[in-house]
Amino acid sequence: MRYLSHTEEDIQRMLETIGIKDIDSLFKSIPKALRLQEELKIPDAMDELTLKSFFENKTMLSNKTCFLGAGLYKHFVPVVVTQLLSRGEWLTAYTPYQAEASQGTLQSIFEFQTVVANIYGSDIANASIYDASTALVEAILMTLRVTRKKSVIIPKNINPGYRDVCFTYSEMCEFNIIEVPYNDSTGCIDIDNFEQVLKINKDIGSLVYQFPNFFGCLENQKEVIDTAHKYKTLAIAVNPDPLVFGITEPPGLLGADVVVGEGIGLCPFTGMGSPGLGLFATKKKFTRSLPGRLVGMTRDINRKRSFVLTLATREQHIRRDRATSNICSNNNLNALAFLITVSLYGKKGFFDMAQDNLLRNIYFRKSLKNSQRVKIKYGKHFFNETLLEFNNIRAMNKFIKVMQDNNIVPGLDLNPLFSKLNKHLLVCITELNTIGEIDLMIKELI
Repeated sequence: MRYLSHTEEDIQRMLETIGIKDIDSLFKSIPKALRLQEELKIPDAMDELTLKSFFENKTMLSNKTCFLGAGLYKHFVPVVVTQLLSRGEWLTAYTPYQAEASQGTLQSIFEFQTVVANIYGSDIANASIYDASTALVEAILMTLRVTRKKSVIIPKNINPGYRDVCFTYSEMCEFNIIEVPYNDSTGCIDIDNFEQVLKINKDIGSLVYQFPNFFGCLENQKEVIDTAHKYKTLAIAVNPDPLVFGITEPPGLLGADVVVGEGIGLCPFTGMGSPGLGLFATKKKFTRSLPGRLVGMTRDINRKRSFVLTLATREQHIRRDRATSNICSNNNLNALAFLITVSLYGKKGFFDMAQDNLLRNIYFRKSLKNSQRVKIKYGKHFFNETLLEFNNIRAMNKFIKVMQDNNIVPGLDLNPLFSKLNKHLLVCITELNTIGEIDLMIKELI
């Protein structure tokens, strides 16, 4: 059970209500010899994250340390988010079909759209999609509808799960995927590969890049976007963690035509079968081609602010041949949780958390600079992830076993996903990993 302390005023009102002078009077039935006669020896005040870790360590509520990311980046979400989620203002009709009965739902979606558009630097955002992989597919389908072309370029350094979903949809929706390799020395896109394909193939409607990419590397967004536009191709950015834009420029401001991503890491719940939170933002001129729902704000006949379902482009709402997707709902609970979390942090808090995240990764990387057991594969510009290259597979497997024996999930073995990276471990560090936990990893790696 969560502990939310009472103010002195709260305590006084409760005592007056039950007719008792002070708190000591509540314990008169307990012999004085059995009562504590001195002040409790408790530590100084802590912030919420530190306090949570303190009690988890004392009670062994959380006995596993996790350095696994690979597309799901859990961040610190204040406990007040779960409290605000249950407020009655949001508990209106689950679906916003009848606007007069679902103003709370519609307003939360409208505010969510605004926040997502601001984070991604785009004109508009929809009401959310299932997760990042399906949001990426919807972005591809939208850009191919707009350009009336049949092919999309996808680099091999995006999340393998995203790629698999794209290939599955390509068979059903009949579009072509052209894969291009990444630069093995940097982990980033080789822009020459993009250009070669764009010069030869005139049927390419869009190209995809991930920021940060699967290895945690930060691509040169401007170069990728400008290259796409040079060949009259649309640029799609897929973002596995919005927190990176607390300290970097968002794709929309750099000219990206569509920005999609995953927002579940900024929600209180990321496990137990929880769905993701697909984020989808684009330019205003593509509004009519936007998949899913779009909520707008207007005024009623009394000039009172009200919210409406402005756009819903699935078959149930419009003619089948004009439908842009089969999305029938949105992840409204997760979207609301994301909205509350980001609103609580604000711009400065978002920046501070992103900076904290980055500084922990810098500390980890600097500590391994002289390691004889591993080297950092890609090291120039990064966020969340560090790709470690071991001397051999046996050394990596031994390290993983030692970590697991100490209840530490050390990261992701890339051997099953990338044949060239058979002795590489992808390690994720966020602000939730304490310096003490990071030091345990470093101790075994140097």
